[in-house]
Amino acid sequence: MNHSIKHVRLMTALFGLLLLGAGCTKSAPAYPPMSTTINVENTEVDRSFVHGDAASSWKWHDKAVRIVNETQGRTIDVEQIKGLVVEDPNAKGVFYFATLATDKLETEVFNGIYRFDSSNLNWERLYKQTSPIDDPEAVYLVAGIENGSLLIKKLPYESEILCASLFNESLGAPRSLVRMPLDAPYSKLAPVDVTQDMQYAAKQYATGCNETL
Repeated sequence: MNHSIKHVRLMTALFGLLLLGAGCTKSAPAYPPMSTTINVENTEVDRSFVHGDAASSWKWHDKAVRIVNETQGRTIDVEQIKGLVVEDPNAKGVFYFATLATDKLETEVFNGIYRFDSSNLNWERLYKQTSPIDDPEAVYLVAGIENGSLLIKKLPYESEILCASLFNESLGAPRSLVRMPLDAPYSKLAPVDVTQDMQYAAKQYATGCNETL
């Protein structure tokens, strides 16, 4: 008789432990699997259009000019950064800009488009050309970036470069604002249809801005 009572009590205790364990399982917080963790720092940002900033006020201007020239065996006053500088919206600290240089007789203009990484001071020349100084499209200036393409303004060498005018089709030859794909800078450069966002950004930026060659 005592053996039966002990057996019943043991079964009751075991059943109670099972219920307690089940209750603990239901109340435990549900953590998401590791695969759902998002690394915000590595999340790619996609902005359709970014307006450039004045090269003369760019933080890295002097260092970039010196590095681009000295690493090519030149004095620092040969190639000069002109127009605007634009930061890659998908690569923080990576910038694009244009340089100009003339020969001693001022008969030709050398123009380069560069990619500059401020994190390691490395540079890459994406595009270069040499044109007669009187070519109406001798100068290529960076105006902005949109969806993997630089927006380039083609102008005469002695043009006055008003910041807003880089998006104004009345300055330069017709359709002189073109799109230069970063992955194919020497491809045929398609004209850019200036959007209202571009016009607005240019007008906002132009306040108090007067950059010249």
